[in-house]
Amino acid sequence: MSNLVKTCLFALLFLGTAHAAQPSSAGPAASPTDTSEVLTPSGLPVPRFVNLKHDQTWGRVGPSKDYPVRYEFNRRGLPLKVIAETRDNSWRKVQDPDGETMWIHRSQLISSNRALVKEDDVYIRTKPSESASVRAKLQAGVIVRFSDCTDLWCTVEAGGFKGYATRQAFWGIDLSN
Repeated sequence: MSNLVKTCLFALLFLGTAHAAQPSSAGPAASPTDTSEVLTPSGLPVPRFVNLKHDQTWGRVGPSKDYPVRYEFNRRGLPLKVIAETRDNSWRKVQDPDGETMWIHRSQLISSNRALVKEDDVYIRTKPSESASVRAKLQAGVIVRFSDCTDLWCTVEAGGFKGYATRQAFWGIDLSN
């Protein structure tokens, strides 16, 4: 497998990258516990969004340290979607913003209020309105803090700028809220 390099640019914040690790010898076949019910081993709903807790996190082919590393993430706060949990509640099968799936130990994840900008030229505005003044312009790949979301708008903060941005511009905000 060739290296996959995901780069994100943003002038105001330092951002890391995630890249695919070279495959090593194949481990045992993964047996994911894929649930779509609210009742899971953790008691939390699946799917749901979480964020990377540390600057360096490994995503594995299967739910154990015996499986080879598939991705190495170097980006604290990156949102991931939990799509399954192991029965012992130790591992999470996650999907990254590009749709790649892997397993990460639960100790490496945190519930947080961070989301990823999906497209270029997302504006932070002074009010939740398309006609409101612009405070900042964000590019794809920026991680923002969010709060107080409605169907259309969220309060966001990035690079010292705080205001409102359209909810649809982000990946990592639970749509059921």
